[in-house]
Amino acid sequence: MIVTCRDLAARLTELEEGVGSAVERASLRFHLSICARCRRYVAELDRLKGLLTDLGREQDPVVPMSAEAAPDPAVARALSTFRAWKTGESSPDDD
Repeated sequence: MIVTCRDLAARLTELEEGVGSAVERASLRFHLSICARCRRYVAELDRLKGLLTDLGREQDPVVPMSAEAAPDPAVARALSTFRAWKTGESSPDDD
């Protein structure tokens, strides 16, 4: 099974939750082991999750922000990447 960056982005939650066959999870992990872009993407998502968790503890309710208004450059990149990927304009494969 050949995994693309788009496959990994779409199935990342499955990998984290251990869903799918052992072969599918191994294919996703293998892709992560050879793809620096996807490792950066996962690292940025992990950082964003941590920031959102911290923000949720500090404020009531979380208001969606634009990438331009993000206080941290990593958050701005993650927001832009996610929104572009979600609308089909881009993917982690692009560039």
